Parts: sequence; structure tokens; C-alpha cells
Amino acid sequence: MEGDYHPRAVYRWYSADSLTNLCVRYGADGLVFCGGEPGTWLEYVLDVFKAAEGKNLLRGTVISGLLEEAPAGELFELADKVTIWIDSAYNEQEMSAALRTAEIGMRFPGKLEILWNMPAKEGPDTMAQSLEFLQKLSALCETNGCSREKQPLWIGGGASREIQFSLREKAVRETEFKNCVIWTE
Repeated sequence: MEGDYHPRAVYRWYSADSLTNLCVRYGADGLVFCGGEPGTWLEYVLDVFKAAEGKNLLRGTVISGLLEEAPAGELFELADKVTIWIDSAYNEQEMSAALRTAEIGMRFPGKLEILWNMPAKEGPDTMAQSLEFLQKLSALCETNGCSREKQPLWIGGGASREIQFSLREKAVRETEFKNCVIWTE
């Protein structure tokens, strides 16, 4: 099947211009980089996004949020949509970095989506940890003049749907995120 991984297939590397020209040639709506952490090959992603300018291609990516400020700012400038996948398994340093990247994204209205990947193991800390994260995110919105009513926030991951819906209800009520969607794997 086309698009499936085939171990004997020949895979090619494309320059930024070649890739965007192929997208135009075959009528693609745009390019989205995800999986394998695009932040680790961010220079290529940025080159492709620059090459896509003026070619009527949408540009998006899903990242972990673990970026330095300068490349994160450039990414948000060039992309049409950036989704930051923030994992509950992050340690304190990783969580701070992801929140800093989200804060940078808030400077670019309409470009940032945030996906909170809840803990897979349900326990007494699941809801508390998730609410703590949402409160930090809410405070960032407040500080940066970001509308919590318009900021897309996705809640998903390994927790049960009951826990996810309960968190969504609390997110809407306690942190004023009105555009809060349940995402399931």
C-alpha cells in the first residue's frame, strides 16, 4: 500500500525546495512534520517552511516543546500551526521548557495548540498533576494576554475517558479554558 513502511523500499532525502515543489506539483494542501520529534531536526523543518512561503502551502508541526527561545520564535513565525505535545511524564526541567515554548507561541495568536498527554496510570495524583499543569498554563495566558477562551487545549493520553472528561470539566470551570477538547488515542 502506498504510504506504508516497506523495509526494502528506497527512501529519498529531499531538499527543502524539492519537497515543497513536489507538494505543489501533486496538489498537497501543506506540510506537517510530526513524529520522531521535529525539534531534533528543526533546521530542516525551518528550511522547508521558508521554501513553502509563497507556494500556498499550509505549514504545521507537532513538537514536544523542548526548544530554545530563538528557534522556537522562528518556528512560530514561519508555521501556520504548531501543536505542543506536553507529556505528563516530563520532569520539572522538561515541563518548564515546554511551558516556555508555549509562552513564546502565545505571542503568535492563532498559531498555537496545546495537547496535554495525561498520565497513563490513574491514581490520586493524576487529576492533581493535570490541574497543576493547567493552572500554570492559565497563568501564562493571563501574563501574555492570551485568550483562554480561544486557546485550543487538547486533553488526552492514557487516562480513562471518565478522568479525561472530569479534567475537561474542571479545566473549563477552574481555569476558563473554553476551547477544551478531549483527544483519545
